[in-house]
Amino acid sequence: MPPRDHGFGVVARRLRAFETGAMPEAICGERVKALGAQSTALRARREQLADEMEEADLPAPTPEELSVLRERVAEAVADQTVKKPGSEGHERYRASKGRRCCSRR
Repeated sequence: MPPRDHGFGVVARRLRAFETGAMPEAICGERVKALGAQSTALRARREQLADEMEEADLPAPTPEELSVLRERVAEAVADQTVKKPGSEGHERYRASKGRRCCSRR
């Protein structure tokens, strides 16, 4: 069995079914209403976040903070481990070759 196309092919088939009457309006209507409400909520949230970003006081890091960060990054790259934020070095994670996430060592 060929892999299912969950992208535009599926949407096109469903739209065709709706347009030809093979899929009743009642089935699509509720979903379209739900998606419309979700879209409206997401737009409102995006606007809220944009307003918060404009109002936020986000100072640039100081030269000292940048220096500390550079040292931490260089250390992590050198030994391929990263300290868990907020830990005193008790929990360290080692990068796993070929994997997108890290695993505890």
